[in-house]
Amino acid sequence: MRRALAVALGSAVVLVAQPALALGLCDPDGHFCIQVDATSATACDLTRPGGLDRHTCAAEDQAVRDRLRAGPVPPLRAFMLRFDSVFVLVAVSRLPAEPELADDELAARGSVIRANNERSVKFDAFAPPQASRIHDVQVIRFDSQWTLDGKAVEEVNYEVHARDAMYVVGFFGARGQPLAAFADSAIATVDALPASRPTGAGEALRWLLRGLFAAVVLAGAFLWLRRRKGNGMASADLWPR
Repeated sequence: MRRALAVALGSAVVLVAQPALALGLCDPDGHFCIQVDATSATACDLTRPGGLDRHTCAAEDQAVRDRLRAGPVPPLRAFMLRFDSVFVLVAVSRLPAEPELADDELAARGSVIRANNERSVKFDAFAPPQASRIHDVQVIRFDSQWTLDGKAVEEVNYEVHARDAMYVVGFFGARGQPLAAFADSAIATVDALPASRPTGAGEALRWLLRGLFAAVVLAGAFLWLRRRKGNGMASADLWPR
């Protein structure tokens, strides 16, 4: 009896002590999913039907949600993750399927992305696009940094070239390696079917309209940070050093 009670109590402690380790951001209408480590975080679902959950969302999250919905490509899933005083805005958008990019198209693609986004923000740094294969799916990584209201911020975006659609996964937060590592860890879990291989040059022109994808994350993040201006939060508060 004592042994059974001890086992039961031990199991209960394990269950209580283990929070949800991963948050799935998946497309219900396509073969795509990533897992985001949300351990110890409060996750506000910005794409939840109806009103926001008052237990997990802050007052300013409604403005972020409204801005995301009004953007050129509303996300199919978006979460504001808060780790103590730290936040990460994560969004996944779905665009029409496109073939994979050839190596000689990457530079042109990066130029289009940078030009479109620098209409509204001046980047401090914009890393050249990096192509990789994750579970045989082509992923293009873009990393941009800028200063907003005196805060050093960063956005890491990934184009995931899947068979049924092209997905854009964006991570926005304070500038620094922890954000990049967090984003890279999440995208490494991608589960999708690969798109067709590139068929030749000239695809860069077709990407012109796709250059708007960063607005999915940027639009909401800008407003969120501006509403936080003046509350005493410094860039160091957004992500631990």
